[in-house]
Amino acid sequence: MNTSIAELIWNQLQGELEQVRDMADVTATRTERSETAGGVRACLYAELPLAADGASAGDLFFCTNACKVGEVAGAGTGTIVYFNSADNTWRRVADDSAVVI
Repeated sequence: MNTSIAELIWNQLQGELEQVRDMADVTATRTERSETAGGVRACLYAELPLAADGASAGDLFFCTNACKVGEVAGAGTGTIVYFNSADNTWRRVADDSAVVI
């Protein structure tokens, strides 16, 4: 084999650089569609996990069909919610009330 150590290291670094670029692209995509930098996951209320599904205290999601403060049931435009492990429910960050859809 005629490959030098420098070439092997260079190829390894190129591969790692490509992985970092891919992760940056994913982060940018999440941030573009999220209300917070860093990409809070977005989903419908029916898709929010409960404790049995692996949710833990303080988990954050953007619930796309949840009602903001002042919106009526059935007309939710989405809000940030957190998981309350004490009663296995999702609550609005804005006012700590149970999520309404």
